[in-house]
Amino acid sequence: MKTKAGKNTQFALMLLSLASAGIATAQAPAPTKFCVLQAEAALVSTKDGQAAVAELQKILDPKKADLEKKQSAIKEKQDQLAKGGNTMSQTAKDNLTRDIDTMNKTFTREVEDYNAEAENQQRKVMDQLSSRMKQVLDLYAKDHGCMVVFNIADQNTPIVYFSDTADITAGVVDMYDKTSASPAKPAGAKPTSTTPSPTKPPAATGATPAPTTPSPAKKQP
Repeated sequence: MKTKAGKNTQFALMLLSLASAGIATAQAPAPTKFCVLQAEAALVSTKDGQAAVAELQKILDPKKADLEKKQSAIKEKQDQLAKGGNTMSQTAKDNLTRDIDTMNKTFTREVEDYNAEAENQQRKVMDQLSSRMKQVLDLYAKDHGCMVVFNIADQNTPIVYFSDTADITAGVVDMYDKTSASPAKPAGAKPTSTTPSPTKPPAATGATPAPTTPSPAKKQP
């Protein structure tokens, strides 16, 4: 038979356990921070993302180089027509003009095909990375008290100012790489760099433009 003292001891221990549980619950902070993320930059700044972008460039770069050669050929024909306009026969000029027109139409069609393939391939890369990134972002946000995460790479996001401390891009990328099962890849651009995109093909006429990449949203003063 348990004594009254023994029952009192058990009751006191039970109350202590409940009190401890209450303290532990109270110590878990509710999310209160507003955080921002450069979503696309984060995706391609991970080791998986850099590897995927490198593979994408291997596919697209040879096609871009071929388009640049065809652009140069068109420009040579245009220069030939411009320089020989006063000395060439009308028949020769007409034939050269038709050649330029045909080359331009073919080139324009091939540029459109290139753009469609580049967009499709980039979409596949982003879709493959997004699923894993969502899991990491959820974990990071919970661990760091983020109540809301805004994607500042989206121009439609109504953010006019944010502090550096609110930007979790680098931290999310770091967590992604540390928790990823993929083998390590060579490090590349930092999360704050511009977002790599498939290289744009040259225009139909004129000088070949330098490859451009869209920049993530920047802080406003």
